[in-house]
Amino acid sequence: ASDEPVFREKAEPGAMLLRLSPSHIRFGTFEYFYFSKRYAELKELADFTLHQYFPHLESHATPYAAFFREVVGRTAELIAHWQSVGFTHGVMNTDNFSILGLTMDYGPYGFLDEFNPSYVSNHSDPGGVYAFGNQPQVGFFNIQCLMRALSPLLTREQADEALADYEPALARCYLGLMADKLGLLKRRDEDEVLLHDLLGLLSGTDYTLFFRRLAGLQAEGCGEVDTSWLSDISPDPLAFQAWLGRYRQRLQAEGSDDLKRRAHMNSINPAHVLRNYLAQQAIVAASQGDYGETERLRLALLNPFLETPDTASYGKPSPEWGRKLVISCSS
Repeated sequence: ASDEPVFREKAEPGAMLLRLSPSHIRFGTFEYFYFSKRYAELKELADFTLHQYFPHLESHATPYAAFFREVVGRTAELIAHWQSVGFTHGVMNTDNFSILGLTMDYGPYGFLDEFNPSYVSNHSDPGGVYAFGNQPQVGFFNIQCLMRALSPLLTREQADEALADYEPALARCYLGLMADKLGLLKRRDEDEVLLHDLLGLLSGTDYTLFFRRLAGLQAEGCGEVDTSWLSDISPDPLAFQAWLGRYRQRLQAEGSDDLKRRAHMNSINPAHVLRNYLAQQAIVAASQGDYGETERLRLALLNPFLETPDTASYGKPSPEWGRKLVISCSS
């Protein structure tokens, strides 16, 4: 922290943040040259990007089209990963989208506490443009913006063919990730319905902890499924009774081994994520000169899948005050 105050919502100590990335080239970088009508520089940027980051495409018959197609695929996978872990970026403009499919410009982001497709992590977005549930279509819009910026280098047919890959690529990746979160190692047609029905039940339920606790369900057994473990993370545990029964039958159908499945699920579903209230507690302590909590939280987040006595406090539902925290680009 610096001694000089920074004035945002209030006066706070300033701090220096070093961001490392394989590239800081964004969709907006191409848009800058396109809207400036500097098409020679646009081509120069595209050639540099191909040579530096996509060398395997330089010898392609249509390198610019192949580049755009790969960016479409990487972006679809990025959004799928965000949706699977309950991550809301907060400011999804084209200047925050990497051509490498990386998450950039951390600012008013947030992980879901309670599952809510309308969750907005940025108090500067009152209309919910970048709400959690809107992220897939915003990603598609950004891809369209990149397509327009690259239009001097692409034919309309090449652009449309690549653009058509976005939605199926996102759906394919998302369904695969969610099947893994559910511990389903063998894909079946009915899995999409099982997942869809689960998402319809998750409203108000702690997203991260639900999947972590689900790993402990026993596939074998008969009668009603025990839902006691849901009591502290869901407002309506009984609503899950029928779904959990179907889920257990699905596990039995593929001969799921409880111990192996639990280990697999716990390697995919984090025990703790950077909830806003955890960050706020570390910030308050640091503002008073105590960086101990910052360091403890940093170490815990190095391996979010590992549960230890030292990290147990991070694997709990957010308190009521923590769920109401709002943040902005200056947070």
